[in-house]
Amino acid sequence: MAIPQTSLYHFPLQDLKFCYHWKPESFSFESVQGIVGNNAPFKGRYTCLQKQFDFELKADHLQTEFLLQHPLLRNWNNAIPEKNRSAYMGTLDLTLEGNGDLEKELQVSGKGWVRFDNPQLSQIHLLGPLQHLFSKRFKWKPTIELDCLISDFTFTEKQISTQNAVLSGPSTRANVSGELHLDTSELNAKVHFSFLDYQQLKLPIMKQLFQLFQPISKGFAASVQGTFENPQWTLTFNPFRFVLPQKTVHEKRKKLALQKGIKSVH
Repeated sequence: MAIPQTSLYHFPLQDLKFCYHWKPESFSFESVQGIVGNNAPFKGRYTCLQKQFDFELKADHLQTEFLLQHPLLRNWNNAIPEKNRSAYMGTLDLTLEGNGDLEKELQVSGKGWVRFDNPQLSQIHLLGPLQHLFSKRFKWKPTIELDCLISDFTFTEKQISTQNAVLSGPSTRANVSGELHLDTSELNAKVHFSFLDYQQLKLPIMKQLFQLFQPISKGFAASVQGTFENPQWTLTFNPFRFVLPQKTVHEKRKKLALQKGIKSVH
């Protein structure tokens, strides 16, 4: 079956093609393909058996500017400060597969893969408070250059989680694990930063010198909590365990004191 132009859940579709199969207790859409939004090709399938469904979807070159205008993402879009908006406008490649139950208030779960490209990715508002912490704690504001996000993830109707998201750029790499709650916009994540990979340096002497400082460049760790609109960062700088948050220092002293039989430490 072919449909030149239609819409589904407020997504405009063009050149939609699929095979439809129906039985008394089940139906399916197979070999689905078409164009969504601004000329982004997609393909997938959907099967439903006695209110239990499963699906697969793959879309390439989605424009996030188009996605953020969707009614389901309106609140998220409004939470982005105007000065940071361009950092969220890029191209998105997406793969999803999942299953769910139509009788239980649309319960759904699954997994996916995403790649997002934008040369201004480091300007997302989530990173703004982090740079301020770098400057306040170490009197140093690093140059964070990010232009690509790649991640596997799992999802339910209430939450998206990842254990291995990677943000990368010319001189910065960030490994992220955490979750985002879709109903409350609360987030909880841990991030490990590295700066200027010495393997990208062309001069041998520079590679040798930078290798000495590579443990420092990989020693930045941070955690973020709060909400998507108001992220709250805490920072740990600990490449050789000579700079620690005051709370961590106190906890180590307290633990050592307890081992020696001392009741309190001040």
